Amino acid sequence: MNDKKIAVIILGYNSQKYLNNLLDSLVKQDYKNVNYYYIDNDSNDNSIKIVERFEFVQIIKNKKNYGYAGAYTRILDDIFQRDYDAVVLLNPDVIVDKDWLINLVDTAYKSEKIGATQSKILLLDSNFKKTQEVGSYGGELHYLGMGILSSDRSIMDDGNEVSFVSGTSLLVKKEAYLKSGGLDRDYFLYSEDLDLCWRMQLCGYKCVVAEQSIIWHHYIFYRIGDSRQKFYYLERNRLFTLWKNYSYKSLFLLFPAIILFDIGIIVHSMKNKYFFEKIKANYNFLKNIFVSHNKHKTIQGDRIISDSVMFKKMSTQIKFEELNGVGLNMANKFFVVYYNIVKHLI
Repeated sequence: MNDKKIAVIILGYNSQKYLNNLLDSLVKQDYKNVNYYYIDNDSNDNSIKIVERFEFVQIIKNKKNYGYAGAYTRILDDIFQRDYDAVVLLNPDVIVDKDWLINLVDTAYKSEKIGATQSKILLLDSNFKKTQEVGSYGGELHYLGMGILSSDRSIMDDGNEVSFVSGTSLLVKKEAYLKSGGLDRDYFLYSEDLDLCWRMQLCGYKCVVAEQSIIWHHYIFYRIGDSRQKFYYLERNRLFTLWKNYSYKSLFLLFPAIILFDIGIIVHSMKNKYFFEKIKANYNFLKNIFVSHNKHKTIQGDRIISDSVMFKKMSTQIKFEELNGVGLNMANKFFVVYYNIVKHLI
């Protein structure tokens, strides 16, 4: 059995309806060299009272909601100054298999090149019953910065590598985390995992899926119109990610495609009444352009993998249920052609 010292960190916000199921499943884990932490993002329900009944979990109470990236970075800065080899970031709305952690750690340490590892994600039904329906085998990263989690096993290569892995159950090694700069706390919500995985790969690490490490996730799909906040953060953080992680040469070459995609999103947002969120996302990106520029300089200075290598791992077509239609089909044809032209220049 692997003896790496692991910190499992659960982040919750008003998560009381999930926590008993999760913590009951964690009790059954056989992995010995592990400590469990629960971070509460200033919940106003009974989340903390529930966790207090499980004495093996250490509780950290935040005085406000720092979001996903903000809450995790606050504890990871401390955790990685200690003797932990890796951390597992774990959603509260999951149930883990009895061998979940052993298999996750074993897969992560098959190679020094692996920086981040995701569990295989199955789905819970509306009654919190386990199903065999696959939620995610990892994600596909489109070259314009959009990430789509996929239930199609074919997105993995022979070594189970994918272009990014989900933060739902994510093991991150200490060295890879520190070398890549860690989670960007300015993201607050959404795309933090995608951004981190992109930067890890620029530093020479792989992101893989541990198929034998299984969790069940109570996933709820929110359409954009039902969650304007989600759309705002997804769009703002997509722009942050592109600006930070590509070289300026690549951004120049990709600029026509980036602008076309942005126009398409603006038109769609006008039709579906979330135009203000799109404008707000673009404004916030531009307002923070110099902050992003400083991050860009650090990332580009630390990278050892070229954009041309990363480009080959990326998808060429946008596959997003809400944007299906003639317009997207036409745009995808352009994106594919543009990709095939630009890949020889990047």
